[in-house]
Amino acid sequence: MKYEHYDRILQEYYFVMIYKDLVEHYEIKNLIAVKYYVRRVMANITKPTSINKIYHELKSLGVVVGKNTLYELAEYLETIYLFMPLLKFEPSLVKQATSDKKYYCIDNGLRKALSQTVQEDKGVLLENVVYLWLRGQIDMSRKMYYYKGNKECDFVITSGGKVERLIQVSWDISEKTTLQREIAGLIEVSTRLNCNNLTLITAESEDEIELDGKIIYVVPAWKIMIVNSNYTDFHRFKIDKHR
Repeated sequence: MKYEHYDRILQEYYFVMIYKDLVEHYEIKNLIAVKYYVRRVMANITKPTSINKIYHELKSLGVVVGKNTLYELAEYLETIYLFMPLLKFEPSLVKQATSDKKYYCIDNGLRKALSQTVQEDKGVLLENVVYLWLRGQIDMSRKMYYYKGNKECDFVITSGGKVERLIQVSWDISEKTTLQREIAGLIEVSTRLNCNNLTLITAESEDEIELDGKIIYVVPAWKIMIVNSNYTDFHRFKIDKHR
């Protein structure tokens, strides 16, 4: 099969999901709101998404839709597995329930086929695939969140209510400012949540960084997903700094 046919096939899958699994199944009439909402969330993958903000955007465009309808639509899209949510880590259940969720797409190829941008953000694609991998790895006793305070952390893994691991994702950390930003996020959240199990997942970089008495394991995604796909010990590789 030629490469140029891939996007068309994925687009057809998307239309089946939207029109058969969503619109027809849930008897949704407001197609304009559905299309806008899906495009908006797809463009904002891996970032906190405010349904309230989308509601006001639609209102400014003259699209009549209830805010509760958009919240229901968000749940429907989770049900058909187009988007999967990630809650914000909050000590308060009320704050957690009312905070903006992050959304991830079920398939990177699907997102790319629907993307209107000329150049895809590799960092977004990497974080999306790491989320999908983690979701398949962690068992029912663990939960996954994101953290957002003064700094951010992509994934907070808890077990039995206790923070077990902090994970940051970055495609390329060769730029000093990028590396400093990712490390600063891990260090701050590590201190706030009292967790020293720190991992930075990249495309290729591999290292062990010691800072403020903490060790950050820098591990390439391919190594944790292909070489050793065990969530419990993927940061324990022997680092070869001379290769």
